[in-house]
Amino acid sequence: MTHRQGLNQTDDLKLMAIDSEDLAVFSAHLQDAELRIGHIAFLPKNKRFAFVAERLDRQSMPPVRKSTGVHFEGVTQARQQNIVPNQSNQTLHLLAVTFTPAVAPAGQVTLHCTQGQLIKLDVEFLEAALADLPDDSKEI
Repeated sequence: MTHRQGLNQTDDLKLMAIDSEDLAVFSAHLQDAELRIGHIAFLPKNKRFAFVAERLDRQSMPPVRKSTGVHFEGVTQARQQNIVPNQSNQTLHLLAVTFTPAVAPAGQVTLHCTQGQLIKLDVEFLEAALADLPDDSKEI
């Protein structure tokens, strides 16, 4: 796993996850992130699920929101629960990202959001990346 090299506000976060422990670090950084439905893409031919979220960077003083890209590889199916379809401006608030193993190395990644909203990804293996996008930080 790659992570922040310092605590300077200008440092960009870059992480990779290949197991549940790595994904727990993702989850901690994405807790309270805002995610618009229009910024989610499932590319079945590429077996990739990607999104851009506005994560809360608690390492910065004062805390700021940073645009962060996240993608999962080996995704065979993506499902949603309690999310109104075709409302690209709808905002979800992430609580956690978890992995439930199935027949190794496959399993299910779940994005847990407030109000019982879920995005479930069936994956052939756990491989994900997270990276802050060019700086457009917003103080909160």
